[in-house]
Amino acid sequence: MRRWIVAALVFALAVGAAAAYTYAAPKRYDAISRVVVHPVPAGETTYAGVDVLRDSQDQDTVMATAAAYFETPDVVGAAADQLGTAADGVRDHLDVRPLRGSNVLQVVGQDDHARRAAEIANAVRQAGIAQRTARFQAQVAAVLDKLGKLGSVEARRRVVDLRSLQGRPDPTLETLTVATAPEDAAWPEAEVVIPAGAGIGFGLAALIVLLPPLLRRAEPIAPVKVDEKRERALADRERALERRSDAIAQRERELAAAVEDARAATGDEKRLARRIAEVTKREQGMARQAAELKQREQTLRQRDKGLDDRTRALDERERQLAARGSELDARTEQLAERSGALDEREREVEAREAVAEPERLQRPGGWAIPDLDRAVAEHADAHPDRIEEWRYYLHFLREHADVDGRLPATFDPLVEETFGELLTDASAGA
Repeated sequence: MRRWIVAALVFALAVGAAAAYTYAAPKRYDAISRVVVHPVPAGETTYAGVDVLRDSQDQDTVMATAAAYFETPDVVGAAADQLGTAADGVRDHLDVRPLRGSNVLQVVGQDDHARRAAEIANAVRQAGIAQRTARFQAQVAAVLDKLGKLGSVEARRRVVDLRSLQGRPDPTLETLTVATAPEDAAWPEAEVVIPAGAGIGFGLAALIVLLPPLLRRAEPIAPVKVDEKRERALADRERALERRSDAIAQRERELAAAVEDARAATGDEKRLARRIAEVTKREQGMARQAAELKQREQTLRQRDKGLDDRTRALDERERQLAARGSELDARTEQLAERSGALDEREREVEAREAVAEPERLQRPGGWAIPDLDRAVAEHADAHPDRIEEWRYYLHFLREHADVDGRLPATFDPLVEETFGELLTDASAGA
């Protein structure tokens, strides 16, 4: 009866110790940010010369390589700078592991504060993708530089494909979920620790109840005193209990580790499965969209080339028109000045006509409008800057010519002064 009481006390103590540990032990919060890994097909030549994740029959190796991207010293250091802490403070609270049976990578931040755990997970995820993107863009630029020195059709095709990747993130890594502050601690868990304590207590209680009868059956019959026999049995039982206690403690540690792994792997598998299916469907849609975009890019490149040619032609035409406009403005000013001078001359001629004798005013001069028109038509190309002026004078002089086009003698000085260069060329040509 006493063994049963002791066994009950041991069981109660084990359960109580587990409960006390659950509520008194430091809490640890796990915040998880997930990244989808899209390895490039092994036969894809677009990324030749660029360090990207490539598909392999050994999926575990691919996922392990992707996980290593987020644990490099550069990534940890960048995340630590973002959080304003030391690199060790991030490395010791970080766990990056693939989600078994999927292409999802879990970046786990662990801390005794839920919000801090989420900040660590998000900072490491952002730094990892940012550094992979920077490396990806640097290698794309290097390959483009090499291809630019080649003139083959294949090189030009690759240049077009690679230019479409400039400014884009690493195509093999995509953020699936952002870490949020967890409401419940990941460890210790009452639903795990207390049953484990109960199991340990039950095991110890069973040993207390069952071990003495077994030991008594195993004892040899010998003429010893009762006290020595009891003392020997107690010593043997203590050693057996110590061994059993060590085995149970080891088992407890193994169970705790297994429970932690199981919780991390299966906590939200259903939701992840739905999310993975959505991502897979989105990938298929993105693949179709990428093909359409590639076709559109080719069309747009052809249109851009045509537009560039038209733009250059329009720019050249605009420069010519601007130059022509400036020239016309200058010519307009010159004509305005000469028009003023012509008006002045006209007034002088009118004054002379007013005081001159009527016979003299009507006496034909040495020049006729048809001769001047012919001279302008034949020799004006040699004096393009004066064509407009001569045409203006001819228009004015027609009003004073007779029916045969002959100008009065009073206009001879004006004609010789205005058309002197033209008349000289006409005389030389004759």
